[in-house]
Amino acid sequence: MDLSSYKTVQTSRGMTYHYYFSLPRREGGKTLLLIHGFPGSSFDWHHQVTYLEERGYGLIVPDMLGYGGSSKPTDPNAYRHSLIANDLKDILDAERIQQAIVIGHDWGTLATARLVIYHPERVQALGFLTVGYLPPPPPGTKFDLNACNERTKKVFGHEVFGYWEFFSAPDAGEVTMANLETMLDMNFPADYEMWKTDVTPTGAYRASLTSGKAYPRAEWMSPQDRARITEILRKGGFEAPSCYYKVQTSGIQIEDDQQIPPEKGALPKIPIFFGDALKDPVAREELFLCAFGIPESPLKGENVTRKAFDAGHWLMFEKPDEVSEALNGWLESF
Repeated sequence: MDLSSYKTVQTSRGMTYHYYFSLPRREGGKTLLLIHGFPGSSFDWHHQVTYLEERGYGLIVPDMLGYGGSSKPTDPNAYRHSLIANDLKDILDAERIQQAIVIGHDWGTLATARLVIYHPERVQALGFLTVGYLPPPPPGTKFDLNACNERTKKVFGHEVFGYWEFFSAPDAGEVTMANLETMLDMNFPADYEMWKTDVTPTGAYRASLTSGKAYPRAEWMSPQDRARITEILRKGGFEAPSCYYKVQTSGIQIEDDQQIPPEKGALPKIPIFFGDALKDPVAREELFLCAFGIPESPLKGENVTRKAFDAGHWLMFEKPDEVSEALNGWLESF
């Protein structure tokens, strides 16, 4: 990703966003807004950016709040998805993009979902990689991390959100930075099954991170990509990124979602793509639906294209060509 193609904008609430930008090659062409997750940056999409840009699409790829060249507030309140949705709208406004095709991965799927709820007129189509669509909870719902873990343990045999406890702790940023190489080994593992023992059980993440244990590294993560990711995360730290967990476990986000009228939680009948990572033991759609007590997937209907990838959580790195080709095929269908 050419660094000269990056821009910055200050949003209406005073946050600075750093983002990659390129116009469509033809007038009236589609513009994509690609939203990364945790821990990441716009670089997470670099394989897809190259592929899609060559095919003429316009691209807006931000470093999300807390990452890369964007603002890094450490107050979890700043990470409410209603506010982030407004930030993303402000970026579209700055580039005079009336509608974008919005595609999110990991925590980026939550930002994607809330953008279409708060600003549906700005969204032409939606894409979700891994997590899927999580609708606003019913009125009166309280966030209960233990209950989420109990549900997945009962159905799937292991906790899924145990590591949220670590990233919600006051020292999460400091401990992560002190063990950054181990964190990256755990994040990009040779075998995702280790997440079920060393990441997702309550208390396991801190113990694993500080153990000094050597975890085999994923072959699909090139040394060059790992070096760039390390550089970005080392420079930015983890105090801000950990707020994506703190805003959830503190109950701030669920209170934010309670402001959404129930009728606005239904997805519009626009083209939707869902990419399921079959080897992801944490962020698959079925795991999140179970954890939050959602009985069935909202991603169904003739307007929904579902694609299963024989990959783990980081499918954009693991299967770059397959993901890019699947997205392009979907984009060409409307």
